[in-house]
Amino acid sequence: MTYDKLHISSKEDYEICQFNNGKGSALNLTMIKDLSGYISDFPSRPAKGVILTGQGSIFSVGLDIKELIAQDPEETKVFFEAFFSLLMNMVKAPFPIISAVNGHSPAGGCVLAIASDYRVMADGEKFRIGLNELPVGIMATPSIFHLYSFWIGKRTAYHYLMTGTQVGPLEAKQVGLVDELAKPEEVLNLAELKMKEYLQYDYKTWCGMKQNLRLGLVKDMEDDLNNGHIK
Repeated sequence: MTYDKLHISSKEDYEICQFNNGKGSALNLTMIKDLSGYISDFPSRPAKGVILTGQGSIFSVGLDIKELIAQDPEETKVFFEAFFSLLMNMVKAPFPIISAVNGHSPAGGCVLAIASDYRVMADGEKFRIGLNELPVGIMATPSIFHLYSFWIGKRTAYHYLMTGTQVGPLEAKQVGLVDELAKPEEVLNLAELKMKEYLQYDYKTWCGMKQNLRLGLVKDMEDDLNNGHIK
């Protein structure tokens, strides 16, 4: 299967999935569906893990606000349903997902990153990551809060969300939002090293461990989405 908004490269027993939707890799409906389909279909592929990355100095600018503004309410509902379907596909994925955060990663870009198992981020004062939904008028759902706090704790997640805070790489690492920093040109290499580390273990055991550790998170997120908290 081909995905117009993704560039897939095979590397040994894992794949690199580079976002391919313009310079900022904005998450429009087409890209969301492509990525969701790719993650859903991944277990049928020969690879055992996937590394997500963007282009240039941007991982993803997040949801395509221009597309959202131009939509009527029904189209907006379809858009957010597709986005949260992608999010749950990523959170529940039994295989390893690593984000090579090659630069800026605000809003929806940050959501993709925190849905993965490990994040290597480009080090540099100009780069920012975080959920800045509040300043752009988008309400973070309880499921997003659960996912954010899974990594950085409820207190920090609460304060970050209530101020639309984005942080630089150093603070992101200090609070646990990312796991490792690297020079921009080394981000992907370090992500590949981490993937190789994951894949050296018994694959069935590693995947089962991941699912066990995320049981509570998955339940909390699914409960919120089943209660209609999608936007």
